[in-house]
Amino acid sequence: MVFEAIWKSLVENAPCIIMIVDRKGEIKFINHTVSGITPEEAVGRKHYDYIMPEYHDMVREVTEKVFKTGEVGTYEIRGTGPDGSISWYETRIGPIKREGKIEDVVLITSDVTEKKTATDELRKLSYAIDKSPGIIMLTDTKGEIEYVNRRFTDVTGYSKEEIIGRSAGDIGEQTSAERDIMWKTINEGNEWQGLFKNKKKNGQIYWEKAAISPIKNEDGEITHFVKVAEDVTSQRESEQALVESEQKLRAIFNSAMDGILVADMDNTRFFDANKRMCEMLGYTLDELLRLEVKDIHPEEALPYVFRQFEKQAKGQITLAKNIPMMRKDGSVFQADVNSSPVAIAGRKYMLGVLRDITERKNAEEALRESEKKYRMLMEAANDAIFVADADTGEIVYVNRKAEELIGLPSDKIIGMHQYELHPREDAERYKAIFKEHLRKGGVIEEKDVYVSHRDGRKIPVEISAKVIDVGGTKLIHGIFRDSTERKKTEERLQQQKALLDKTNEELKWKVEELEAALSHIKTIEGLIPICVNCKKMHLKQKDPKDPKSWVSIEKYISDETKASLTHGLCPDCVKKMYGETLKGKGKDKQ
Repeated sequence: MVFEAIWKSLVENAPCIIMIVDRKGEIKFINHTVSGITPEEAVGRKHYDYIMPEYHDMVREVTEKVFKTGEVGTYEIRGTGPDGSISWYETRIGPIKREGKIEDVVLITSDVTEKKTATDELRKLSYAIDKSPGIIMLTDTKGEIEYVNRRFTDVTGYSKEEIIGRSAGDIGEQTSAERDIMWKTINEGNEWQGLFKNKKKNGQIYWEKAAISPIKNEDGEITHFVKVAEDVTSQRESEQALVESEQKLRAIFNSAMDGILVADMDNTRFFDANKRMCEMLGYTLDELLRLEVKDIHPEEALPYVFRQFEKQAKGQITLAKNIPMMRKDGSVFQADVNSSPVAIAGRKYMLGVLRDITERKNAEEALRESEKKYRMLMEAANDAIFVADADTGEIVYVNRKAEELIGLPSDKIIGMHQYELHPREDAERYKAIFKEHLRKGGVIEEKDVYVSHRDGRKIPVEISAKVIDVGGTKLIHGIFRDSTERKKTEERLQQQKALLDKTNEELKWKVEELEAALSHIKTIEGLIPICVNCKKMHLKQKDPKDPKSWVSIEKYISDETKASLTHGLCPDCVKKMYGETLKGKGKDKQ
């Protein structure tokens, strides 16, 4: 009786519903029911009456299996809860035997709504974690891996079976100092955040941006650690590439031969400058970045500078020439400034490239002086000088003597083709000469050529010309020398030579006659007259060692005869030298 009372008390006060059902499904006993139904009302009715129709077949199958096999069965169904809401119930069915035969079954039903809900939530959470784009790892307090999600396996190449049970440190590439800081932080119950350098299954390095937090139980004790991480390998590589790119650009920026300045368009303060700019102005970078545009220009030049600055900001111009720049020491130099607006981090700036033109100015001045001297030399030259474009043949410069030679002013000559300097009838010839000399190169030498004067005269000239390169342009520098006087001198010399040749022939004939006469004379006595002029002319034409010269003849007469030489003038020479005088005297006598 006592045992039966205890059993009855346990059954009636049990939190679960306990009922006994026969083979027909009729309820023979029930300890308590849901609200609105008393146990007395339930007894005798079939337990299917309290089950939703969609579960009837499943419940019947489980129940019949228990009656048939005697094995415990279970099922889980939805039903109406005490408050009228839908609840979940789990039922265990066990056999009741009498004399070894299964007569009835006992159904023990528990409300598992909270458990089911928690399980569903856990399942959803597990699904969400597994599908998360972040890397999630769960370890015990020693760092042994208990769980990883799918993203972990995708990134690392490890399967869950390969990695679970291993130490999280097995795939890490941290230094011992970094690990010590991390473990100290999380063991103290704090969250650690930072970068992890890890190694994939194939040995490839990847980077994680991770946060590790401790998980505590109800007593506040740390039981696990969870790591939530993001694969930032691509981002880190991009950042590294950006850093390297910035370093390269900075190196180029600072190695530029021109100064580079970046100024804020709103307040005109300097934002950045390269090394060359600092050198040009004599400031350090820190000093320069505390200045404004007005601080690096002479005060009197500021209106002009800001007008140019404004035009460049509006895009009206890009190059501002001859901008006065003021160094830290107050000295001033000129610069050409090429500027354009740029946007950096959403803010407007002016990027200026400055070129110190001091050396160029000096070079230009030196060039002007050189050109002036060269022009003076050209103008002072005694020969005509023509400079023509080697490609077109057009004359680009002439000196004063060239104007005199052609009889035209320089503005009329410049622009003419070089062959137009020569007689028209010979134009093709001079074109061919011009092309041939260009083909051969070197110094051009031409004699016996003519140029045409404005008055129609043909003036003989000698030309000496050469192709020169001036700033990438090929020019022909030609010197024309008037050979008129040379031609006349040559003609006079030819005439004199012809006269001398004639005189020599005459003297030769006379000497030969004299030698023939002397050859027949054995002894010569008395005076032998010698024409002084004939002797003088003969000596100019003969070598004294020549046996037919007057020296040889005189020596022969002196050595071989008793005659003496007397000097005078022969009739022919008297006639040549004093013929006009003698004619005058003859007229006077008449």
